[in-house]
Amino acid sequence: APTAKTVKPDGIILEWLNDDQGSEVVRNYRLLFQSQDSDIWKEISTSDSQKQILIENLPSATPFRFKVQSVDKICLSAFSDVSEWISTAQETELSDEVKILVANLKSNTAGVGRLAGYDMTLTLEKNLSLSEAIAIRNGLKLNSNLETLEIKPKDISMECLEEVVASLKTNNNIFGIEFSGSGPICTQTLLTARSAQYLSNLIETTRTGVISLRGRNIDDQWAVLIATTLRRNQSVENLGLTESQIGDEGAKALGKMLAVNRTVNFLALNRNQITDMGAKALAQGLKQNTTLKYLYLNENVVSEMSEGGRAIQEAKSERLAVYWTSR
Repeated sequence: APTAKTVKPDGIILEWLNDDQGSEVVRNYRLLFQSQDSDIWKEISTSDSQKQILIENLPSATPFRFKVQSVDKICLSAFSDVSEWISTAQETELSDEVKILVANLKSNTAGVGRLAGYDMTLTLEKNLSLSEAIAIRNGLKLNSNLETLEIKPKDISMECLEEVVASLKTNNNIFGIEFSGSGPICTQTLLTARSAQYLSNLIETTRTGVISLRGRNIDDQWAVLIATTLRRNQSVENLGLTESQIGDEGAKALGKMLAVNRTVNFLALNRNQITDMGAKALAQGLKQNTTLKYLYLNENVVSEMSEGGRAIQEAKSERLAVYWTSR
């Protein structure tokens, strides 16, 4: 029977096993669900064979039960056992500040206070409850004048982060996203491998053109994931990975990205841990790159006059400006 992976005020993420799968390859899954106050079973299907689905737009604090069956090219399987009743979360009261912000987002007017929308940028500096994050997500889905989303609260949960950033999948006006954080929860959730993978997936599915990340937990793992994504991406033009812990492995991945990427024209790697070895890897990518115009390597281990610095100077084209400041 399906079980709840995540319960939200307006939806449930379900997952299940498929121990009874036959010889045919499963194409997708068909799921039926019923609320406790109704006799009607509603239907939703996955788009592929992944054993997980998000059911949205459900009322809060309402019990539902579920059953699932697999679909292959020949037939439908028998339904699973019916799940226990699973209730959506209770919606918490929104702060007045968030209420005003959401109303302003929906009407395309400026925000107020520390949750503010100025110069077409929405800056979230306040920690949010899940209900507040969902409300802001819904406001962003309807907004058409913001261009940049900046997230920099001291502490934010991964669930809240995902809710807010999920709006980028439907809002085609937001072109830039900036993350930063230094609080204990940020250290554990915002700037971790899970959020790195989430951001990587987001880059692949949206038109985001500006990515700016900084924080002590942004390391080689982040750089490798993002660089790998940007080898295929055709929208990101401005990439900032600054004041972080990116070293030679991250620089190596970024060098491979530069060799094939044809959209990034600005790359900031200020205040990282890149040595001559990483700089040489960047230089190899620069030899094949045709679009990068600005490269910032201020305050890394490598310097302009070191072996790696000279390799970059030799590899760069006339159009590329490289900025150095030694530590």
